Order: sequence, then C-alpha cells, then structure tokens
Amino acid sequence: MANSCLQLCGFLLSSLGWLGIVIATSTNDWVTMCKYGVNTCKKMDELLSKGPWEECVISTALYHCASFTQILELPAYIQTTRALMIIGSILGLPAVGLLLMSMPCISLGNETQSSKNKRAILGGVLMLIVGMSSQQSAYSLKRDGVPGTEPCTLQETDGRILSK
Repeated sequence: MANSCLQLCGFLLSSLGWLGIVIATSTNDWVTMCKYGVNTCKKMDELLSKGPWEECVISTALYHCASFTQILELPAYIQTTRALMIIGSILGLPAVGLLLMSMPCISLGNETQSSKNKRAILGGVLMLIVGMSSQQSAYSLKRDGVPGTEPCTLQETDGRILSK
C-alpha cells in the first residue's frame, strides 16, 4: 500500500511539473519591466513584458505584442532556451503516459510486474530529462537575461522603495 501511494504521489507531482513546463513555455511574462520607474509605472499603468517568443506592451486599454520573427538574429542562449523548453514539453507527454501505464491500479492485459517496473523506470528517466532540460533553460535565462532587459535594483530608504 505504501508503495502504491508513493508511486501515485510521484506520478501526480511529475505530471504537475510537466504541466508547469508547458505553461511556462507558452507564456510571455518571463520579465516585466518599466521604462520610467516603479512609482511612475504604477500611476501610468504601462508595463513591458518579455518572454522567449514575444515582447508585449501592457497598458490600461492596450495589450500589444510583437513576435520575435527572426530566429537566427536572436542570441544563442535564447535559441537554446526555446529548444530545451520545447524538448521538455514534447518528451513530457510520453513520460506521463508511461508512468500512468505503470501504475499499480492499471493493468494492461496479462502483463508481468517486471514489465511494469521497466515502464516505470523509462517514464522516470524521461521525466528526469524533462526536468533537467527546463532547469537548464531557466538557468541560462537567469544568467544571461532576456534580450533588451536591464536588471533593476531596488533601494529602500526611509520606508520607501526607489529604483536605481
């Protein structure tokens, strides 16, 4: 019973992780920026949002996005990030399928426990590859940043937060 519960927990957590990777791959809100300063942008409601696919301007009545159409003009780490996130999204589906078919509550015909164990190991290895690819892409973006963004440091003085 404990083994079944542990396997079900692992399946649910890995499926949620894969779903998070798919959602993160498709969104463009990886970096939110402001041209003028934190207080001014809060008053004007004008923000810039960037991701690996598009650059968006978000305002009160406007949400306009411009796609990065020239793939080869982008820096190599952005191209690598895109490729790793897509690989993670694609490999996650067969991994979830293999893990689902290896659950103890599901039996496929007259199969043995050793074939279920092999399927579970293969699904687990695929999930590890999915996790490592998304982790590496997130690390490269954290290290190098999204193109056109400058890091903004906040300084707190007398209870107020000012941007440098």
